[in-house]
Amino acid sequence: MSASQPKLTVKCKVSPSLLPNNLQANEDYLYFIHRNEVHGVKLTSDTFNPFVEPRISSAKTAYDEKDPVSSVIAPKGMMFLCTLGGFVGFYSDGGAKLLDSHRLTQSQVGLNPEDMCLRGLGYDVARSNLFVGCGSGEILVFHVSLSEEEEVTTMKMKLTTKLRAHSSPITAVAVREDLLVTCDELGQLRYWKLRGSGSSSADFVAVTIFDHPGDICWTVAIGHGYVAAGFTSGYLRYYHIDKKDMTVEIAAHSRMINAVDMHPTKPAVLSVAEDACANYWSLPTEQESKVKSLVSYSPSPSLLTGACFVRLSEDEGQAPLAAVAAYDCRSLFAKTL
Repeated sequence: MSASQPKLTVKCKVSPSLLPNNLQANEDYLYFIHRNEVHGVKLTSDTFNPFVEPRISSAKTAYDEKDPVSSVIAPKGMMFLCTLGGFVGFYSDGGAKLLDSHRLTQSQVGLNPEDMCLRGLGYDVARSNLFVGCGSGEILVFHVSLSEEEEVTTMKMKLTTKLRAHSSPITAVAVREDLLVTCDELGQLRYWKLRGSGSSSADFVAVTIFDHPGDICWTVAIGHGYVAAGFTSGYLRYYHIDKKDMTVEIAAHSRMINAVDMHPTKPAVLSVAEDACANYWSLPTEQESKVKSLVSYSPSPSLLTGACFVRLSEDEGQAPLAAVAAYDCRSLFAKTL
């Protein structure tokens, strides 16, 4: 089924890089990566109005220009990024100010330079913990805290523990409530149960492992009782959280899936891929166990690199927009699904 509504666009001065998950959002900004920068588009009722100039801010890694940003995540009021060279940056919302940073050393992750490569970010709101995927197969856990000195409040992050999660480089990370999901370059997807403060490796309990040899998972999302994961093969797989099994496998795209996101209120998943297609799928429910293709469209002829749902208003009655980013295209696209 094809979508008939006209697509909305916002013009940008630069284009998104060719990276998985290259579009993230919170209540105030829509973020995408361009080389060693993260650009934030301010979300307002006029963001996708072609007659209004968008407000766009940017954050640079402040280090080597040849060290590209690999992942970005935007919890409420904050923005985090990591790079392929081992840098983790903590910024104010919009990226205007670098609040804190961490540069990995070989003594922290190993002697292999590839171990320094960081990819995949997740944020645990309840515990204020940031999870960062590492080329060594470890998950780095940073605690984010408020610090008051001489009546000045600052926000800092501290590396508290390293979780030996996988035997190959991490490719994707997602966290929601007490569930952490990690993926690696061998096609393995793992569940972890979070407990306590999450400040030590004992607070992470391995729940189950799914192996898909040779099929790398680059993107994962959690919601509505399921984990949705997109793979290099173009397959979209659903995993039931409570049953701890893979319940659905869909040949969703003809090329690599770069991003998936859960609808915030409906049991549905948005996926985008290098075949230039954005597809909207249902999730199984008690009333309807069969998965259906709800909408399929191509916002741009370019490779699609990112997708997420955004709201332009605090009105809960307003339907969220499905925002999509495309490689080498200086526009972001949105559509009501």
